[in-house]
Amino acid sequence: MKRASAPGKAILFGEHSVVYPAPCLPNTSCHHSISFAVNKRAYAEVEKNESGKINIISDKYGKYEIETEQAMDLCELFHEVYKDKTENRKKKLLMLNEGWYSPIELILGLAISETKLNNSIGFDVKLKSEIGRHLGSSTAIAEAVAGAALAELRGSLEIKDADREEISYFAYLADSIVSGAPSSTDNNVIAYGGLIRCDKFDPILPGKISRIDFIDSLDLVVADSRVLSDSGEMIKRFRASLEEDLSKLKYLDRINELAVEGLVYLRENNLRDFGKAMNENHEILQNFGVSHPKLDEIVSIFNKYGFGGKLTGAGGGGCAIGVSENPDELIKKLNQEGYSAFITKLNNEGIRLEN
Repeated sequence: MKRASAPGKAILFGEHSVVYPAPCLPNTSCHHSISFAVNKRAYAEVEKNESGKINIISDKYGKYEIETEQAMDLCELFHEVYKDKTENRKKKLLMLNEGWYSPIELILGLAISETKLNNSIGFDVKLKSEIGRHLGSSTAIAEAVAGAALAELRGSLEIKDADREEISYFAYLADSIVSGAPSSTDNNVIAYGGLIRCDKFDPILPGKISRIDFIDSLDLVVADSRVLSDSGEMIKRFRASLEEDLSKLKYLDRINELAVEGLVYLRENNLRDFGKAMNENHEILQNFGVSHPKLDEIVSIFNKYGFGGKLTGAGGGGCAIGVSENPDELIKKLNQEGYSAFITKLNNEGIRLEN
């Protein structure tokens, strides 16, 4: 039996904009995002057997059981769809997602294929997550499953950099049946930890990833709006707003500038201007209709008792991040208004084995 854990993630700058160029708007300029791993984690325990069945127990969704052969069929069908380089690929990929278990099913099929085992093998899988919505929880679960499954099949005792690359790729493929065209941000920051920059050049290919060296002493506050939202719907809303008025592309370019400026402010420990940059990014996302009154209220609290903040992730609910000289006091004020919150740094560890 092997047990792995993977962190959640938050986006400092660039959510939504980093999706472009995309098949719907293939000729936009390159856009990028800056993300980091948070100190909340998802856990997967994987034990192989010879039952030919996969049993999954999730603390959030309950139980699910399938034949290993079904996972291998999904894997084969996925590879066939993934060959399609047209805009139709996204729709076909989304049709492969039948529920919360489908990405896990695909991950396990990929792990079996990679290790060249047959359908007689089975798995008992237990999942647990302490990660909130819009903090990369589904990708973190996928990576924890991939890391634990590959280690179990290979008898590995640690996760090396080459393993991280493979695990990250598996999670990217799993994300593809959830969102259709992921940016590759989530899977990479969760695999490697720390700060990650993603540059999206091509409408079909995943973004180019670069790690940002940063010795971090900054405490950021992550607050949960306790509002559930559909990431896919938020992506559609952002896209619709952009397609209705292509002049809004200038705001995506401005987000690029904010990401560059924000990193400079971080390195200078200039929290006031860093907070202002976050505020401006939030205002742009508001203009695209992907915020929520609760998120706006949280950002107002960030500004009243700190230097500023913004929503993180798809929006419409989920979490916001903020910066303050006194994060403990900021959390106290958020709690008084009914919001849960926690403190995180920017240099948290990526996926790891827990055994």
